[in-house]
Amino acid sequence: MIAKNPFEAEEFLSQNKKVFLLALEGGWALSNIEKAKKILDKIPLMSVTVEHFLDLKSTVGSAAKQRGLFGFVQDLFSIVFGASEPLTGFGRDLITLLFEKRIWIDMSHSNIETKNYIIKNRPKGYPILDTHTVLKKYYKTDRGIDDSILDLVKTE
Repeated sequence: MIAKNPFEAEEFLSQNKKVFLLALEGGWALSNIEKAKKILDKIPLMSVTVEHFLDLKSTVGSAAKQRGLFGFVQDLFSIVFGASEPLTGFGRDLITLLFEKRIWIDMSHSNIETKNYIIKNRPKGYPILDTHTVLKKYYKTDRGIDDSILDLVKTE
């Protein structure tokens, strides 16, 4: 079965069906490292976006700050649900697991602390992936890709 999201994947797996899912946007859906290991052993993921906009569970860490209406909504949710730290212990464990399984980590939506953690701790030759984003110099928040990351990509 081709799952469109992690919830469909979990449903198909519970029915003993094989699941194909190319990417997972929001590592929060894995919820803990034991569950993440089980799911990643069964589902051939190519990439995971570890942090995502409006991660209400704050499992992995806080997503990068948005601008405009989305930024206002993020601020509102932080007030209602409490702000989370930039990268939690589970977030670091998940990133390590993704490195071990050679799954691309998409840094889209990640705050600068998480991006720096991924870049600093990635294995030699591990590619940098930051897909659906904008240039930070124009967007003016951590949601955009920073010139330092672009420079790193150029030199590798």
